[in-house]
Amino acid sequence: MDKYLDIFRINMKYYREKLGFSQTQLSITCNCGTGTIGGIESGKAKPSFEMMIKIAEALKINPADLFIRDV
Repeated sequence: MDKYLDIFRINMKYYREKLGFSQTQLSITCNCGTGTIGGIESGKAKPSFEMMIKIAEALKINPADLFIRDV
């Protein structure tokens, strides 16, 4: 399971930076705290299914894109 979370967090950061979003901007769009986004990206927090969907919507991608390797 951790392998998939690693892929998720790496891809989340990739798509966030591709859009030019800071962690703060993404947290505002997802209606969560900045610490939540930072925690997910650093691997210290695990996102809920609902948060995964919010992140994908904020990044304007399909949720499955967050789990595809070699982005």
